[in-house]
Amino acid sequence: MSKRILILGAGIMQGVAIRTARSRGWETVVIDGNPESPCRTLASRFEPIDLKDVPAIVSFAQSLQRDGGLDGVFTAATDFSVPVAAAAAACGLSGHSPEAAVNASDKLIMRSRFAAANLPSPRCIGVDTASLSRVCSSLEEAGIAFPVVVKPVDNMGARGCMRINTPDNLVCACTDAIRYSRSGNAIVEEYMDGPEFSLEALVFDGEFHLTGFADRHIHFPPYFVEMGHTIPTGLPATDRERIISVFRAGIASLGLSHGAAKGDLKLTAQGPMIGEIAARLSGGYMSGWTF
Repeated sequence: MSKRILILGAGIMQGVAIRTARSRGWETVVIDGNPESPCRTLASRFEPIDLKDVPAIVSFAQSLQRDGGLDGVFTAATDFSVPVAAAAAACGLSGHSPEAAVNASDKLIMRSRFAAANLPSPRCIGVDTASLSRVCSSLEEAGIAFPVVVKPVDNMGARGCMRINTPDNLVCACTDAIRYSRSGNAIVEEYMDGPEFSLEALVFDGEFHLTGFADRHIHFPPYFVEMGHTIPTGLPATDRERIISVFRAGIASLGLSHGAAKGDLKLTAQGPMIGEIAARLSGGYMSGWTF
C-alpha cells in the first residue's frame, strides 16, 4: 500500500530523503519557503510554505490528512524539528512531542534540561539586546570564566557561533549571535576543550538505537567550521561507551521518544560533555551521504 509523506525542505540536503521516499513508492509532498528550491521538481507535489510558519504547516498537514491521508512528517538537514513535531501531533502521527522538539531546539531550555538531569553540560547564561551591556557581569555572577562560546539559541550549522577568549570582543560576538537568532536570543557558555564527536540515533517508543558515531573535524578558530568527519571513529571502545551513555541520558532528559536524534559531544579532561542534542538527523552531508 502506497504511503504519503510530508517532507519539510526542498534544498540539496533534502534531495536524498525525497529520492529515497520516492524509490519506496511513496507519494512525497514537499514544502519549502523558497519557491525555486532546487529539489522541488523531485517531489510528487511541491508547495511554497515558509518552514518557520508552524500554524501554516500544521494547517497544510491537516488538509493532506483530510484529503487522501498522511502517513508521516519528516525533515533532514534542517533545524525545523518543531514544525515537524507540531504537524505530526496535530495529525495523530508518531513523532517526538512538540515539547520535546522545543527542548531540543532552544539551547537555553536544552541546557536547563541537562542541568535538571545532572548531566555533564557547560554552564551558561542567556543574553538578548536588552541585557547586552550586563553580559560580562552576568558571566562573573554565574562563575563562568573565559574562554567562552557565544552562539544563537536557535540556529544550526555554527552560524553566529564563536569562541571568545577575553571580555573585549564579547558584546560584539553576542550582537552577531543575536542577529542569527530567530527569537533574538543568544547563549554564552563555558568552552569545552577536547575532541568532538557526532552521534546519531533513532528512538522508537523510548527505545534507543545508535546508528552512527563519527569523529568531527572542526577548523578555523575562533569559529567552528566542520570540514569533515571520520567513520569509524578511532576512539577506544571504553571512551565510546562513556560518550554513548551520556548521549542516551541526554536524549531521555529532553523527552525525545520517537524519531531521530543527533548529538554533538566532546571528551574533555573531566569526561564526556554534551554540546548539543537535536531532534533530527545531522545537517550537511552527514545524514544523507554518510550515516
